[in-house]
Amino acid sequence: SGNTHDVSMLGANMVFAQAGGPLGFYTGYLGSYFGTSGILNSIPGAVGNPALGGQLLIADITGSYPGRSITTRNWSNLVPNDIEIHGRARTAAEANMLQPGSAAWDKQYNKSITTGMSLFGGGAGILDNSKSDSFEVNYNLQDLVSIADIIIGGSHRKYTLRSNGTLFTDYDAPIEFTDAGLYAQAKKNLGSLTLTGSMRYDKSQYFSGHITPRIGGILALNENQNLRFSYQTGYQNPSSQDQYIGLDVTQTIFMGTSPDNIERFRMDVGGVSDITKKYTLTGQYVIDNAWTLNSALQAAGAAGAANVAAGGGLAGQMAALGAANGLLQKAELDNVSPQYVKSYDFGYRINGQKTAFDINVYYTEWDNFIAAKNVITPMYMHPTFGGLAAIGQGDFRVMSIDSNTDTKVMTHGVSGSFETSLFKLYDFNLTSSFNKMEFDDPTSDYEAGFNTPQTRVKISLGSSKLADNFAFNLSMRYHDGFLWQQSGFPDGFVPENTVFDASVNLAIPSIKGNIKIGGTNLGGDEYQPFIGTGSIGSQFYVGFTLNP
Repeated sequence: SGNTHDVSMLGANMVFAQAGGPLGFYTGYLGSYFGTSGILNSIPGAVGNPALGGQLLIADITGSYPGRSITTRNWSNLVPNDIEIHGRARTAAEANMLQPGSAAWDKQYNKSITTGMSLFGGGAGILDNSKSDSFEVNYNLQDLVSIADIIIGGSHRKYTLRSNGTLFTDYDAPIEFTDAGLYAQAKKNLGSLTLTGSMRYDKSQYFSGHITPRIGGILALNENQNLRFSYQTGYQNPSSQDQYIGLDVTQTIFMGTSPDNIERFRMDVGGVSDITKKYTLTGQYVIDNAWTLNSALQAAGAAGAANVAAGGGLAGQMAALGAANGLLQKAELDNVSPQYVKSYDFGYRINGQKTAFDINVYYTEWDNFIAAKNVITPMYMHPTFGGLAAIGQGDFRVMSIDSNTDTKVMTHGVSGSFETSLFKLYDFNLTSSFNKMEFDDPTSDYEAGFNTPQTRVKISLGSSKLADNFAFNLSMRYHDGFLWQQSGFPDGFVPENTVFDASVNLAIPSIKGNIKIGGTNLGGDEYQPFIGTGSIGSQFYVGFTLNP
């Protein structure tokens, strides 16, 4: 991982490292905001009388201020210079913070990026030095068997996870596991029909073995046309992260769900009601005390409405807990296990003298699909109200749990290409694809991670025949907007994008040279191919090649 560190955790480390920790910041802010030159002495009619100012402020908050209700209060009218008061309070609070460039800042910064991630330990580093050792062998039996072209082979891989507890749950020692596989493939030519069949057997150390067969064929209709077809099955063991991740990225905590990972997982987290208090989440606690994210959001909305309707205070809190309790749904979490897939493909191609056309259609069904499931986990359990009390105080974390879904998952699509010669001068090419995943439960808390535009199109037009020693090419690339999901990293929507490229080639036969001039993304609008990457702008280039 080199010098990798988590920026959010680094920021939290710098806050906790200041004198008095987070409370030092808020004490300085609130002390100034409500102090002698603060908000209470700035309310018209209450200057010099902080007690009256406090009463008027509370009246405005609760909606009992004359002429205002809880839905129409306006602090900017009650306190015209509130922004100025806030500015002075912020200045007072920041005086307590570590200042960039100071010795104290540099010391904590260097400690954070070189120490393993821990909110209370002052570290933000990802100290990963994992590796895998692979061995593969295959043998073609053509010198032993003549009935068909047969290949057999096998593979073995050993994984060693060593992140020092900063990415995986290898807190005390590296995590090691192995997987292995055997395969055989046979190919037979039956005149105009060529058949290929294969079979694999895969076995991971902690999962049962599985056999995945495949059969495919190419049927030559004539010398210029053919049909392709295949039926194949697939089998994928959970990845290292699916099984063993244990990572807090502040917005979300990621937890793998292999049985031994649940036993090892432990993470110290900070609450909201008391930002200095530490709570420890264990893997089994998370499994036993997690609610679905969608139901928690619904419960929070109902609780807020019940609190307002009851007028706040203790009665409002009790009403809120009652409203939330009936909506919360227990998250069904289990150990992650392999996923399976069945895929059907059909294709057709024709090659003419001037034109070629190719089309391919596929349909895929997934069973036991591996995906991340988002849940809400309270940091503690109240004797009477259980986890509701913690959620009501903001003392909870969003957890992303690697698991399997019994929801039906399907992918299907079609791709095609068309190539032709126009007016015996130009070469025209068109490729396009349509891909879609159907996740039949739209309220599911799982992240499918399909990360594929539904529509892609590429068109190019070029020629090397317009003039001697001259060639050009113009192209357009388009994809529509799509949702990008990635376990362990931010999600987001990638907008649609169209890019134009162009190039010109000039040959210089007298010196056996060539000049190429071109540019990409000629429109100049920056774009991102996926979430988390840098923006891509335009590139212009001139090249000269000499072949003496």
